[in-house]
Amino acid sequence: MRVAGRVAAQTHDYLATLAHPGITTLELDKAAESFIRSKGCLPACLNYHGFPNTMCVSVNDEVVHCLPNNRPLQDGDIMTLDFGAIYEDFYSDTAKTYLIGNVSEAHRKLTTVCYEALWKGIEQVKEGNSVLDISKPIQYHIDNSGFGVVKEYVGHGIGRTMHEEPKIPNWVPPAGKPSPKLTAGMVICIEPIITENKIPVLTKHSEWDIRTTNGDWAAHFEHTIALLPTGYEVLTLREEEK
Repeated sequence: MRVAGRVAAQTHDYLATLAHPGITTLELDKAAESFIRSKGCLPACLNYHGFPNTMCVSVNDEVVHCLPNNRPLQDGDIMTLDFGAIYEDFYSDTAKTYLIGNVSEAHRKLTTVCYEALWKGIEQVKEGNSVLDISKPIQYHIDNSGFGVVKEYVGHGIGRTMHEEPKIPNWVPPAGKPSPKLTAGMVICIEPIITENKIPVLTKHSEWDIRTTNGDWAAHFEHTIALLPTGYEVLTLREEEK
């Protein structure tokens, strides 16, 4: 899983050199597939439940699971690339929202708050804590920053399949619902998805294409994290984050 995570992180580092105005998201998708395969891994999203591409590519008001296409990126866009790698039957999963060219201050803040929320959740990955200990600071930070938490999509366990138990919501479930405990040996994905509006409303435009109903923009970050007896290890840590 360290290998799968490292290759996914390196893919983001590579794509960051290509993600500029004028390139199409389909070109980025093909570049990601070639890079992942060149490292001895397989693209985790390709053919997963029938998904036809290497990456879920969501631009501006697109939220999750959108298909890459021939639309060139424009100056001021924000774009989420969500994908993973498979090595020796083990998975990684990661997402990053990219700033394309001269992005507005409002959309820079949206992206920054989402990234900060991710790390507030990661900091709670320790033995003895529960999933709720991850969810609370994520929702608190997003709420206090004036943005909305997308509740329809949550983090998850990961291992020999992309999505395993437990689910890792980015919001606090109703009181009384038991929260799974975190134990050494678990590997989980934390992935806050937020929108400009405090109450996100989503529309499904096609089998994969999920967007905000009112055109609000969305941001999304994700890391794969291993829980060790000595703490946590972010398996998909990018070079820019080190």
